Amino acid sequence: RQRLFGKPVPAWLAWTQIQFANVANYLKHQGLRLRINDRLITGYFSFVAAILFSRKTFADAILQTKSLVDANHAVGIDISLGFGGLLDHVLFVYGYDEQNLYVFDTHRVASLEYEPQNHKHVFKLPISVIEKRWTRFGRVWEVASIM
Repeated sequence: RQRLFGKPVPAWLAWTQIQFANVANYLKHQGLRLRINDRLITGYFSFVAAILFSRKTFADAILQTKSLVDANHAVGIDISLGFGGLLDHVLFVYGYDEQNLYVFDTHRVASLEYEPQNHKHVFKLPISVIEKRWTRFGRVWEVASIM
């Protein structure tokens, strides 16, 4: 069986990001590109560098997220669940209003203060919760067509 993104790893090795080793190549093969905090991801090492060393303020992250939603790009917001932002969670955003982002989440996180909507994977996430959980490891993920 072919692994699309990388290698399965035990939870204690998740910090290595090996599980995402093939993500850039897979997306490129699909005609897509990934940017994390405005850094183009071209392979494993650029992925790790973006995860560990890119920075974006909360205000810039919200502005960029809304702009990407308006441009019909796939966008994810990566926020802290603990350990100063080292334990994080990516939620894909499909809409927003003044107070909230509307997100898809296939893995419901009990400690995350979001409200289920009319579908089991759709949630209303208050922007105030994102701000409270934003750390220097907060990230905006953008997936867009290469064309």
